[in-house]
Amino acid sequence: MSRFPILFVCTLLLACSSTFPSGTTQYEGPRGTAAVATGAEEPADLGLTLYRDPRSRGEVQKFYAGVVGDDELGRIILLQASAYDIPLPLAFALAWGESQFNPRAFNRNPQSVDRGLFQLNSRTFPHLKTDDFYDPRINAHLGMRHLRFCLNAGQNELVGLAIYNAGSLKVRGRGTPYNTLHHIAKILDYRQKLEEEFTRALLKHPGMVSVL
Repeated sequence: MSRFPILFVCTLLLACSSTFPSGTTQYEGPRGTAAVATGAEEPADLGLTLYRDPRSRGEVQKFYAGVVGDDELGRIILLQASAYDIPLPLAFALAWGESQFNPRAFNRNPQSVDRGLFQLNSRTFPHLKTDDFYDPRINAHLGMRHLRFCLNAGQNELVGLAIYNAGSLKVRGRGTPYNTLHHIAKILDYRQKLEEEFTRALLKHPGMVSVL
């Protein structure tokens, strides 16, 4: 999918997300903003299924180590994505979009800073020590936990990614900034690329699918 249709869909869906759907439960998130716990089942991710099976885990680790360019970093993201039921292409696309897989990435905002692999925000995680932001294990753990919170809050990936990037107050209240929509489009483009590459990898290793 090209970026323009993705931006259009993002804009349309986010415009329809200004209120919480009926029949959901609100709770407090990392910033004390309202979120939603739905308990709704999400479609199973093939990569997660194969990663969780010892017979095919090695091939999944090998694929994503190639994506990241670092075997250990790939394993860290895989472990935390599995722990929080995050689809693997989404987890790695987010890490790429946030930091280009750089655990030392740093970005200064007007009133806060973003640090590390998943660009954890200093206001969202005020009690985290500076060195902890740059520890890939801690950063991936908190990044995937926060993404799960955002996905539950948004009830779909588009809104969840918007909340992750801009915060619930902007997405639910004042409207999602254009730069966030552009950021989401880049992540979704890369997510699709990973899905296509993973499918090609499966065709080269049909034994991976035979374990299902």
